[in-house]
Amino acid sequence: MATLWGLGLTALCGFKLTPATIMAPFLVFALGVSHTIQFIKLYYEYVSKHHHDSKTAAICITRDLFTPAFTGLITDGIGPFTLFWVPLGIIKSLAIAIGFGVISIFFSSVILVPNLLSFMKLPKTPEVMREEKTTLTNRILGSFARLAVNKKSRWAVIGTFFILTLVALFSASHLEVGDKKPGTSLLYASSPYNQAERFISEKFATSDPYYIFVEGKRDDALLSSQALKEMDSLQRYLEQDVSAAGRTLSLVEYIKGMNMAMFAGKREEFRIPDLDQTIAEYLFLYSLNGFPGDFDPVVNPNYQYANIKVDLKDHRAKTMNEVIKKTDDWIRLYHKDENISFSYAGGTIGMLAAVNQIVAPILTANSLSTMALVFLCLVFAYGSLVSGYLLIIPLIFRTLLVFGILGFLKVGLTAEMIPMVALGIGFGDDFGIYIVSRIKDELKKEGGGSLKDAVIEAMSTSGKAVFFTGITLSIGIATWMLSSILMQARLGALLGFFIFFNVIGTLIVLPSMIMTVDPKFLRK
Repeated sequence: MATLWGLGLTALCGFKLTPATIMAPFLVFALGVSHTIQFIKLYYEYVSKHHHDSKTAAICITRDLFTPAFTGLITDGIGPFTLFWVPLGIIKSLAIAIGFGVISIFFSSVILVPNLLSFMKLPKTPEVMREEKTTLTNRILGSFARLAVNKKSRWAVIGTFFILTLVALFSASHLEVGDKKPGTSLLYASSPYNQAERFISEKFATSDPYYIFVEGKRDDALLSSQALKEMDSLQRYLEQDVSAAGRTLSLVEYIKGMNMAMFAGKREEFRIPDLDQTIAEYLFLYSLNGFPGDFDPVVNPNYQYANIKVDLKDHRAKTMNEVIKKTDDWIRLYHKDENISFSYAGGTIGMLAAVNQIVAPILTANSLSTMALVFLCLVFAYGSLVSGYLLIIPLIFRTLLVFGILGFLKVGLTAEMIPMVALGIGFGDDFGIYIVSRIKDELKKEGGGSLKDAVIEAMSTSGKAVFFTGITLSIGIATWMLSSILMQARLGALLGFFIFFNVIGTLIVLPSMIMTVDPKFLRK
């Protein structure tokens, strides 16, 4: 239901599904299942332990889970909606698709599921007994609980995760924005497209043109010998100093060729004439025999605007950064003619470089803003700063761990990865919210037990749902790694790691931190 609502609202807003956003419906579906399992798990518990009828049990689970579910959905929705302000269309469409889906989950999971349960017959006794039976999952969760309640082991857990975080932080410092391999990052290196692009780059010019726009301040500004010599100087500079540069092409080559023809083909005359009048004469003589539009690829008809084309062997981030820096260096050191100006970068390289320049600051800003908003929601929900710290610290751990793995594997951060990082952070805290809320409920019961007993009970109930949901989602999303589209495989691996580390952080680190801090807000 939530998936269909999200898709319908996305189409209604005029957005389309692309290879990057096609995964949105699957994410919404998985997230909806994650929240619904918590309601179903508690429903069985009320039926088996308290012998409630369906209606009473439905009322009780709504009362107990409304706050954690509502808070969890808000934190889930923060990530997608912060992406709506990213000035890239592909990311906005993903934000809309998932954001509307998250809103729909509130109606489908929090409101509809309890209502449907209230009309259903009670589950049969064997079914309830099977659900409550001790399984391998219970034994695993029991081991996690023992790590938390034992003082030495919980400090060992916290220390281990701090060390892993420092290692991950070091690896993350080597992350680079942009492609790190030749060819398109959307496909595998063995794909026919990337093989063809590699062949073209090796045998011919290239499929990655880099354009520099030259603008004169008046008509015929580019008939100037000084202007053409500056363009020529820039071309030769890039050819010599940029390792991935191939040939360059501009109006300069045409003028040099005409001059050489006028001197009976002498190679030493392949140069720019010193007089502006000579350049104008050459172009006039050519126009008498040439075709209109012969010079359109390099200059406009009134010789005020021109471009310089530089063929690059690939569009790796390293290559783009190098050629743009070298262009900037030459303009700063050698550009003297005040009648022309240089603008860059254009073409495929310019577009990719522009995207990378947007991605670099936005990735950090979006991650920090998402974490800050999640923190405020947690503080507001539980009325305590400590609650925010307890749930946000494991989130920082797992985010750095994912970045550390990307840095270790030398995977470049591209525009498609921004949504996954934001979603991974936003999706990160709903598991922890259910655990904390269950501990709080156990401590509020009449007579109230110890924190140790509350943690063990929370791990065996809400923790079981978290474990099942997290492992199922991780495996399900990891199947995207089998996609023939490299981008989808990377996104599947990235989000799968986020969810897996989320489960580990929630079931191992969070209980250990709660037992260590013993926060007062749990007893309020």
